[in-house]
Amino acid sequence: MTTDGEQAAGEGLADRAVQVWNRATAGVAASDREGDLALARALRFDGYAAAGSVVSGIEMEIGEGWSGEGRAGFAWFGLADVVALIDETARAYEALDDSGLEGPEHAERWDEIDDHASARYAELQVTETLTAALKRLMVDRPDAFADVGGEPAPSQDWVRSFHQPFARYVSGEQKAALGLQALTAFGIPAEAIGPRLLVHATDEDSQELADEILSLLDGRYPEAPGFQPW
Repeated sequence: MTTDGEQAAGEGLADRAVQVWNRATAGVAASDREGDLALARALRFDGYAAAGSVVSGIEMEIGEGWSGEGRAGFAWFGLADVVALIDETARAYEALDDSGLEGPEHAERWDEIDDHASARYAELQVTETLTAALKRLMVDRPDAFADVGGEPAPSQDWVRSFHQPFARYVSGEQKAALGLQALTAFGIPAEAIGPRLLVHATDEDSQELADEILSLLDGRYPEAPGFQPW
């Protein structure tokens, strides 16, 4: 039997977990504490995987200079199945690069690796598993996460993003405007309301394209902790 106190504690943990999760969704850690770093890096990879595919996530991490950090984030949370899948996919991707295949043969093999990895990633229910791990570790290792009651200092992840030559710090309002401009160029209806961008995709393909565009912009235009995400 659950007491009123236990129920309240559980609800409080769930609320804090949502806040810790939400501040990590931009893919840049809110603090330099282990849990905040691991969560942001895992969610950054998950965002790439959800918008494109697991192979796309690996390629994006390589291109953005974050190679292996998504894997490390999942490992910190104990998601061994996700880590194993990323490792397997990375090995297949590297083997393809070394194979000498070109043109249609290369594209066909790329699709095979991609389809297999993405199907398995979906089966692992990463969001649900990561959420459960976050709640557990917020209890077992509370010092690994900055307090949700204040504004954490910018992490080294954020500092590194800021200093990367391709990245430029912008405010929430500027980022929303950039997102609106990019989506409009691709014919995807959207509107910017202050720091928030509302996407009005008309079908699944348009939504997937919008997600991929915004994921790319997240890497080019990082925000300081405290700004609203897309």
